[in-house]
Amino acid sequence: MNYRTRNKAFVFSLVWLLWFCPGLSSADQSATPLSLNDGVYNKSQAKSGKKLYKKHCISCHEKGYFEPVLLTWQGQPAATLFSMMSAAMPESAPGSLAPDEYADIFAYVLKEAGYPASSEALKPTSKKFASVIIQPPE
Repeated sequence: MNYRTRNKAFVFSLVWLLWFCPGLSSADQSATPLSLNDGVYNKSQAKSGKKLYKKHCISCHEKGYFEPVLLTWQGQPAATLFSMMSAAMPESAPGSLAPDEYADIFAYVLKEAGYPASSEALKPTSKKFASVIIQPPE
């Protein structure tokens, strides 16, 4: 095989790999997806969320209600569940809480379900949170 033939074969192979295997062209795609077990809320949010949960949620959702809900959502993006919760709750006034209040309630729910806290606050509109997948607590 001469130089030109080898060069064409190499270019063809490279183009084929990049076209049919797009994950190879991006370092981000090879990273392990984040899960709720990686810690997506902080303790302060969960503490605030506990008070808000008692005020807005406990009348319909007893403590422990969300553990089976989170298991049902296993493998799905946490941001989708959060968006649904913040748009539909509380039932008496859907979407009526401030975004930070929903984030705090979600943090409390995660704490009660056994997910670890981190030093960072839950930011539901962040790119990082958009990539978090729901997995059972470890």
